[in-house]
Amino acid sequence: MTDDQLIWRIAGGSGDGIDSTSRNFAKALMRSGLDVFTHRHYPSRIRGGHTYVEVRAAEGEVRSRGDGYNVLLALGDSFARNPQEEAYYGNEELKPLYENFDDLHEGGVIVYDSGLIDEEQVEEVGLHEKAEENNWHVYPVDLRGIAKEHGREVMRNNAGIGVLSTLLDFDTAYYEEIISGVFDEEIAEANHDVIADGAAKAEEFDEHPDFSMPTADEPEETQALVSGSDAIAYGALDAGCRFIAGYPMTPWTDVFTIMSQTLPKFGGISEQVEDEIAAASLAIGASHTGVKAMSGSSGGGFALMSEPLGLAEITETPLVLIEAMRAGPSTGMPTKPEQADLEHVLYTSQGDSARVVMAPGNNRECYEQIRTAFEIAYDYQIPTILIYDQKLQGELRNIDA
Repeated sequence: MTDDQLIWRIAGGSGDGIDSTSRNFAKALMRSGLDVFTHRHYPSRIRGGHTYVEVRAAEGEVRSRGDGYNVLLALGDSFARNPQEEAYYGNEELKPLYENFDDLHEGGVIVYDSGLIDEEQVEEVGLHEKAEENNWHVYPVDLRGIAKEHGREVMRNNAGIGVLSTLLDFDTAYYEEIISGVFDEEIAEANHDVIADGAAKAEEFDEHPDFSMPTADEPEETQALVSGSDAIAYGALDAGCRFIAGYPMTPWTDVFTIMSQTLPKFGGISEQVEDEIAAASLAIGASHTGVKAMSGSSGGGFALMSEPLGLAEITETPLVLIEAMRAGPSTGMPTKPEQADLEHVLYTSQGDSARVVMAPGNNRECYEQIRTAFEIAYDYQIPTILIYDQKLQGELRNIDA
């Protein structure tokens, strides 16, 4: 394999710490000087199912996902809810391993948790045959056992980080520094021990892959790792927004959650209400009192906001709305992207009136355009709408802070 970029995929069950581990690892790569781009996949299910996050890192600027990937950390699904044969969703415990075979590059690396996925299951999915065909380097490690020695099983993802860092010759100091900032001292120390034990297990393998991490000088400017949702939320706060009302709906929920967690620190108010009609109406009421206010939803929920949107227009009440597109129509596919709502947000509501719609194309534009949306709304007393898609909502990129 070439050494010019790392495309790393961590796969497991919902609840196995896939999102948090990938975010922390992406931050570690960023702090080492690499440019980072992530892609998040999760199933359209209320609870559980195979999920993965892909992290692409290189010395030069990275603007998209890679074509396939070269390193897999397969945790298995420890929350598989139906392990019986002929279950509707198939063998969920194994999906984080075998459902990721197709995109793995020739000469790629697989580390899997042998504490959860046993040899019989590995034979069942034909891993050894596929590894021989594609020259994959396969490393079974009892990550669950390592984690249990130091406390909780959930730490097995960090055992996997320790294994991979040794196999790929990556300094774990960046990752351990992040862990220390996230957890209290006792939990951080336990995770550090898990990482060290994982690294020690990797040293026991006779053969390491002929692949090493790309390297770069540490950045001159401080970097921030942000998603489109982060950028929209923090941009709204910087623009002076101090009220938000909403009802959860994927993928808009991330912006609503970040704002709800952060607004109280700035003296603001967040309200989760019974539906999207109430959400937009509350935001109009807050704006009437002189507070910079916003609301939002995804496509199906935004459809309910048509009436309050018209109310804001006829009363010349400044209002900022967010519309996070997902595949539709109606309920559609909540976790899949689509860019089909532009005419909907341009022309919804009855009558003829003025509104402004913005559609950012990357994380930086999310931050800049939400600030502009507030400026226009409150300078000209009209509603403004920011529209973005599910992919931009969740992908992480590093930008100059």
